[in-house]
Amino acid sequence: IELEPVMSVRGRVTRVVYPQVGDGVGYGMTYRVPKQNIQIATVPVGYADGLARELSNNMDVLVNGRRARQVGNICMDQCMADLSQVPDAQIGDTAIIYGNGSDNAPDIQEISQLAQTNKNEIVSRLSSRPARIYMNA
Repeated sequence: IELEPVMSVRGRVTRVVYPQVGDGVGYGMTYRVPKQNIQIATVPVGYADGLARELSNNMDVLVNGRRARQVGNICMDQCMADLSQVPDAQIGDTAIIYGNGSDNAPDIQEISQLAQTNKNEIVSRLSSRPARIYMNA
C-alpha cells in the first residue's frame, strides 16, 4: 500500500499590523522588527493547540502560496508571521502551518526536524481545540 500524507494544520489570518522598527513581537519580544514596512500577521494557532514552542522564530507558514517566516515566540493561542514575501495577504487568508508538502507548504517532516523531534510527536501534540474537518479522497 502506498501511503501519502494528507493531514494539514491551518488557521486564518486574524490581524495584520505594520509595527515600527525595533518593536518587539510575541512573548518576551524575541523578535524585533528590523526595517520599515514589515507586515506582521497573527494566526490563531499556538502551543495550546499543539504547535511546539521550539519552532518559535524557526519555521515558515504558507500564505497565498508563499512562505512567511514565523516570528516571535509562539503564544498559547496564536503565532505571528512576517508577510514581507506575501504583500497581498489580508485578514481571512488561510495560513498553512503544515500540510502534505505540496504547493510549497511545510510538511510534517520539515516541522519535526525543526522541532528536533519526530513526526509522531508533532501529530500527538495536537490538542482537541482545533476543529477537525474530514474529507473523502
